[in-house]
Amino acid sequence: METNMKFLTSRWITLFVSICLLLLLPGCWDYESISTRASLIGLGIDPADDDPQKVRVTIQYPIIKPEESGGMSSSSASSSTGEYQSLSAEAYSVSEAIKHLQLRVDHQIDPAQLQAIVFNRTLPSEMMDSVVGQLIRLPKMNRLAYVFSTPDSAKDVLTVTGTNTAPMDFLDKSMTYRQRGFILRRQLWEYWRDTAQVGVVPILPTVQCVSSEDKGEDTLLLGGTEVYLHNQAAFSLSPQETFYTQLMDGKVRGMAFDVPLGDGIASLTDVRSNSTLRCFDQGKNVVLVDRVSIRATLGKLPVVSRQVV
Repeated sequence: METNMKFLTSRWITLFVSICLLLLLPGCWDYESISTRASLIGLGIDPADDDPQKVRVTIQYPIIKPEESGGMSSSSASSSTGEYQSLSAEAYSVSEAIKHLQLRVDHQIDPAQLQAIVFNRTLPSEMMDSVVGQLIRLPKMNRLAYVFSTPDSAKDVLTVTGTNTAPMDFLDKSMTYRQRGFILRRQLWEYWRDTAQVGVVPILPTVQCVSSEDKGEDTLLLGGTEVYLHNQAAFSLSPQETFYTQLMDGKVRGMAFDVPLGDGIASLTDVRSNSTLRCFDQGKNVVLVDRVSIRATLGKLPVVSRQVV
């Protein structure tokens, strides 16, 4: 009798556990349709025009369009096609600004797929520190989004019309495929980490609006570095200076450029640099030695003119 009771008890326990597992197995219990969300691809932060304590937040998101087959599709093409939308709002915090923007959007604003964040270089130190902290703590925020600094208005960067894709999609693809030399890569969590570390200077790649010669519209130009001290832009590095620092740091990848060789010019492709940094104690002094090695493919030899005698 006691054996049968134990057997029945174990059967009931097994059945109960199986029912609980079946309730947890479905993976779509928190499913949200993509047609109900406005997935942000870009975010711009500027100081407000009238109130120095407010920030102007500009968002950019693709417009979801129904396909002819009845499905949903999203695209980030040029503004002339109207396939993305940019909106701005001023508030005392990023979350409050997004709340105001939500009233103007008929979809749920979702920063989980955020691709790029642009900071105006004129942001005061306290505001920059506050905004970065808010973005890090914002629920569902994509902390792997690329971050940039601009001498122009961040709103102007998000609303340029001369790029073949949405401006923030252009920046994201540039960080993925562009040669690493004149431009460096920084993600949101990396900048936040650098601001909290002792002895580390935070840096951001620079993007600015320039006039496109062929289209007659503003487009985006990447190149150079903005150096921050205490969360405030201190000075800038040109694209050439950025390339030099990247070369010394061993982070140049996929570059191609021409170098003087003798009386001619040689072309190098697929340039890569590696560095080994060491410290040596010499009495009361410390000597810092950086050994840089460069590998490249010779694409073109210099043309040597030959005289026929």
